Formats: sequence, C-alpha cells, structure tokens
Amino acid sequence: MVRKDSQESLSESGADTALATSGGAFAVIGAVLERSREMLKQDDYDGPREKPSIAFYGIRQKDLKDSNGRVARHAGPFKTGKTDDLEFEDRPELLLTILGYAPGRVYFEKLTDKQPTCRSDDMRLGSHERDGDRYGECASCRLSKWGSAENGRQACRENRRLLAIDWSNERPVVLTLGPSSLKPWIRYNQHVEDVARGLTRDGKVPFIHHLTQVKVETEYRAEPAGHYVVVFKNPGMLPLDVQRRMADFRGEALQGFYQETRRQEYDAGDYVGGEEAPPL
Repeated sequence: MVRKDSQESLSESGADTALATSGGAFAVIGAVLERSREMLKQDDYDGPREKPSIAFYGIRQKDLKDSNGRVARHAGPFKTGKTDDLEFEDRPELLLTILGYAPGRVYFEKLTDKQPTCRSDDMRLGSHERDGDRYGECASCRLSKWGSAENGRQACRENRRLLAIDWSNERPVVLTLGPSSLKPWIRYNQHVEDVARGLTRDGKVPFIHHLTQVKVETEYRAEPAGHYVVVFKNPGMLPLDVQRRMADFRGEALQGFYQETRRQEYDAGDYVGGEEAPPL
C-alpha cells in the first residue's frame, strides 16, 4: 500500500479525480475486473482466435481514407482496433491503470508489407531465423544498431507495450508506443519510479503503476517529421480500497496479457518518421 506522502507527491501535478470521486465509477469496478479476468483466461481455446480477447490500441499516425478518397478517420487520436477497421472507434484520450509494460522490436523490410519481416516480443530474440549479420538474437543483429537506418536511426525499431485497464472502455488493453513516443514514456515512468523509491524496502523499488490512474492524450510534433506522440498527464493515486483490488488483479492478469501480446499485429505506418529515444 502507498503512504499518504507518496500519494501527494504523485498527485501534485493535478490529479484527475474522475475515477476517485465518481461514486458510480468504482461501484462497478468488481464487474470490470471480473470481466477482464475472463477475457485474459487462456485455457478456454486452442490456437489463435479470430479476435483477441483484449483490445490493442495505438496512435493513428496517418489519415485513413475511404474508397472515394475522403478522410474516414483523421490522424491524431488513439485507434482501438486495426488501422483500417472502422468498426472500432478512435478516442482522443484514455484513462488507464498500467499493470505492466514490455519492450519489443519490429522490422519491416518493405513499408508496404502487411506483416513485419522480423519481430521480437522481448528485445532479445527475433522471430526470423539468423541470416548472416541480421535477425536472430537482437543484441548482435545489425538492424538493431544505431546508424543501421537513415539519419542514424535503427532499422529495427523499438516499441513499448503498456498492459493496462482502460476505465473508459472497461476492459484490458495493450497500448503500443512506437519509437517517437519512447521519450515521453521514459520520462513518465521515471516520475512514477521516483515516487516509488520512497517506498523502498530491502533495497527493492516497488512497482506502483497499478496503484495509479493516468490520463493519456496525443500531441502533434512537426519536426523532425510530422507525427503524433503520447502525452501522460494528471497522474493520481487510486483510492486505497481500489489499490488492494488492483494489486490482487495484477498478480492474476499479467500472464494472460503477455500471452495475448504474442498475437498482436503491427502496422508499418506506426513506425515511420518521428524522433527516437536514445539507447537505454
């Protein structure tokens, strides 16, 4: 549980209290988490399903046009399904509790390809077998090196996948952040970790993202190439009774999250342009 002084330090930027103060919001938290547990269970099917049990979110980097050339979805918001699937709504902001996060890499040899040439769900081993100085183990792959792409970038580009509960949509989600959103995520994660250091026991800094809620929006950056990046704002601590529920839920949910991310599809358009974070 988080001490009062930690709650104040995390909330001093102006916590969004929509969940904390709305009587109806947490009246249904048990139902939301129970439904999420069912979505994340992996023992009720064999092989891939037509639709994932969780939603995969990402930033829409380009306008989506219909067959007549008209803009069907504008760039900027979060897409909550496949890039070209209008069945799913786009959302300007999200209200998340982050349960965990995972690093990854994606490489498209041709940006018109529907599937990545190689991908890694842990930044250690790629899906493509070794071919000379490419693919296989990420650490020794030429494509993972800075300078392997134009302007000194990495040809195989990094991402982060945030495993979260989306309170607005009342379901588990994976928010994938492309290279240009790594810096904002690193800054926000560092901010939360600075608070967590005040709770260090036995030399271990605890993970406390799951005890918080954060509003997530997007912001346009004109340079170095027109693109949108994620913005984390108004973090605040969840009420103590909800913290207890989230701590229990996180322990049950992470394995299901990680298994679901292996079924994730990637869009080459999410990895074009923008600024990248420096090596970690």
